[in-house]
Amino acid sequence: MTATHGADDSTTTHDTRELRIGVAVAVGAVVATVAAAVARAIAGSWYPVGDNAYFALRSQDVFTEHHPLLGTWTSASLTVGFDFNNPAPLLFDVLAVGAKIDPTLVPIGVALLVLGSVATLGACAFRVAGRRGVVTAMFASAGLAWALGPELLIDPWQPHSLLFPFLALIGVTVATCAGSDGSLLAVTAFGSLVVGTHLSYAPLVAMFALVALTAVTVRAVRDPDRRRHALRVGGGVVLLVVVLWCQTAVEQFSGDDRGNVSRLVDVAGAERGESVGPDLGIDVAGGLISPVPEWIPPSFEADFRPVPYRKAMPPRFEDQTSSLRARTSIVTALAVLGAIVFWARRRGSGSLVALGSVAALASVGAVVSVITLPLSLYGLPAHHVRWLWPVAVTLTTVLVAATLRSRVGVVAVVGATVVMSVLAAVPTEPEIGPTADAYAGPVIRELAPQLDDLRDRGPLVFDIGGTRVFEPYSVPVILELEQRGVDVTVEDPGLIRQFGPSRAADGSERGRLFVWQAELAETGRPGAERVAFVSGLSPAEDLEYRRRTEEIADWFDRGSFEITDIGHIAIGDALIPDLEEAIAHESEPFAVVGADFVGVAFDRGLLVSAEHETDVDRWLELHQRFVQQTVGVWIEWAR
Repeated sequence: MTATHGADDSTTTHDTRELRIGVAVAVGAVVATVAAAVARAIAGSWYPVGDNAYFALRSQDVFTEHHPLLGTWTSASLTVGFDFNNPAPLLFDVLAVGAKIDPTLVPIGVALLVLGSVATLGACAFRVAGRRGVVTAMFASAGLAWALGPELLIDPWQPHSLLFPFLALIGVTVATCAGSDGSLLAVTAFGSLVVGTHLSYAPLVAMFALVALTAVTVRAVRDPDRRRHALRVGGGVVLLVVVLWCQTAVEQFSGDDRGNVSRLVDVAGAERGESVGPDLGIDVAGGLISPVPEWIPPSFEADFRPVPYRKAMPPRFEDQTSSLRARTSIVTALAVLGAIVFWARRRGSGSLVALGSVAALASVGAVVSVITLPLSLYGLPAHHVRWLWPVAVTLTTVLVAATLRSRVGVVAVVGATVVMSVLAAVPTEPEIGPTADAYAGPVIRELAPQLDDLRDRGPLVFDIGGTRVFEPYSVPVILELEQRGVDVTVEDPGLIRQFGPSRAADGSERGRLFVWQAELAETGRPGAERVAFVSGLSPAEDLEYRRRTEEIADWFDRGSFEITDIGHIAIGDALIPDLEEAIAHESEPFAVVGADFVGVAFDRGLLVSAEHETDVDRWLELHQRFVQQTVGVWIEWAR
């Protein structure tokens, strides 16, 4: 980010002692926030579960026989009908800093990525706007840290760990447009990291890269004295692209299968299906692209939710933004940015002109990106549009930058930065992405020592049969086995894309590995051996749970419940069984749909039971713990 004076007025000769102190305080506040977050995670026994365990595993693979040459397998494969990956493994390379020591130290790699983004942002801002630019950059950094909270600030899952690099990308694009040709190198680095890790950023990254490259080219054409420097920068960009994308190139030309670049070309020409569209897209984007700071907490966690149980229905904001309000918000934001750019141009403030212009461009690009995003099998997942938050923070930063010409403004902005940094360190316990599965960490820690007996008994092939969808345990179990020298292979095509071709099953495996939950974790199946087990309930709670389950089944059979309006919608969309028909034609409808379904139905408001509400609540608590925290590792040994 930049402040109120640009390349033409970025000297620091008028910087006061107060301003220098302000810079130190602002930088120290942001750095302390990140340090506190990573220290808290490590001291609090952070453990990678779910997708975070996958990032730990693949980061440990760096410079081994399983070295990743691509990013993660992408769920968009389900939409286009064939498997492909995000194009570059750069996030794995960065996270390896902590993961190679121990998987529980992955937050160190994330923290270094955040701090590197902040440092680059501040350095580029200083080049074009002096110390006031640094103050503005720290305000934006503290704001985004506050929006995320300490848990998500160091979360390796790419929808979260990419947000600071994307904020840095916006900032270095501003610096490039404001006159810093060398910042084009940073645009290349952060753009490569972001788009290589998650393809949903592709339109925005392409836009920023084009704008930055155009700015450097135009200056070189107009000013012959800058051409040699611009050519050196261009050479550096080419070299950086070669270095950052060489792994992708190696994968494309070294494998026996069709390379991922070829697959991405096929994706570009594939039928995209239904897109979000302007109505919903503007509603979603308009909730954040606003002159009012809508990005402040709890927006990241509380405001963006899916509409319950509608087939292919995208998420919306909980307090659904009307189309009129959303359109008004976007138009007003662009009008305010335009007014600031006009005022800054008249004052000769080149960097504020660049900041306001890039913010306006980012806002328009964000709206267009949301509108054109394809709907997945799950509608529009919130994590596909998390880049709206850095864009919204940037918009607010423009307003803040316009106040920095006065000493009072500097003091106010530094103070706001300190306050947001303090608030960003307050624990929030969000239930987003892998952090929603934090309950699984202690379970895995209890399960892991039981895997010691499997040392030297590999390789094993992981079998997804019976594994619950979106469960958080299987990858941590694979990670723990790998830590014990037990190689684990996979045979599902999507998993081979996810874990790398070097882990493809080849028939030499000594057994099949299963990670099961709830009843299957306890009973397994004939021919399999249980090698590790953790119960989510104590013996007394288990007896209570089974007694209450029989009571709930009896109430269910007697019709002591009501189907809610949302439940009827779900039945109409064929997302759940038709309970009324089950009751009419089956003597035991509870047995037909199962306790697990009934638990989900009560938990999500599809069913209610006013007559037995308290008893249902207690049963639901026990049922959730039984389902979520009862885990068994089973092996079916080869004969």
